[in-house]
Amino acid sequence: MAALHCPRCKAAVVIDGKSPPHCVRCGKPLRCCRYCVFFEPRSLACEHPEILEPERVVDADAPRECPYFRLRLLAARRPGRLLGLSPSTWAAIAVLGMICSLLYMGMSRYAGGGVSREVDLQLQLQSAGTVIGDEPFDIIFSIYNPGRHRARHVTLLFAKESLQAAEVVSSDPPARGVRRSGNSLFLDYGELPAGGALLGRVTLRALRTGHFPLRVMLLAENARRPETAQTRLRIAP
Repeated sequence: MAALHCPRCKAAVVIDGKSPPHCVRCGKPLRCCRYCVFFEPRSLACEHPEILEPERVVDADAPRECPYFRLRLLAARRPGRLLGLSPSTWAAIAVLGMICSLLYMGMSRYAGGGVSREVDLQLQLQSAGTVIGDEPFDIIFSIYNPGRHRARHVTLLFAKESLQAAEVVSSDPPARGVRRSGNSLFLDYGELPAGGALLGRVTLRALRTGHFPLRVMLLAENARRPETAQTRLRIAP
């Protein structure tokens, strides 16, 4: 006696060897060439070793009383267990985990008002024009926060490429924090409220003569992305 899976409805079928096998749920006959181990589906032929010439099968699903018939279906097995738990238990755990995740996301949205706290800042630079020798000169900058949330740690970054032509002397308003990283300089102006603007100037001193690009990057702790503005310096001897 064997328990097999019906290929049509996947029901477990008990085969006792006394009656023609068929599915008790859908009535699918199982004693047909399609479910015989000697049937070759690519050539639609019976390839039993006692048959000298392969016999072509016209209807593989038709019930047959063949003495060579042998079921090719795999025996039905009980569902496996992982770490000692049944699949149904794991399914319940997965559903519970999904519910907890949804609850956590809902609470997070409630705590944060359901709105992203990121901001999109805008930066503009006013060129200094022609600079004479090593005299100090000013770069005028304006920062605008058009969003609905406060920008935190609004920072101007002077990269090393810009500081090769000039050095930063001072800033007005004074930066709340000044930090160097390698050859780059960070000027932190603190917070900028929603809808607020900051107008200021950075005083620099030329280090060489010629034409140079001056690129400044605007950063913030909660900025969606950095902003970059660029102007050109003409430093005359």
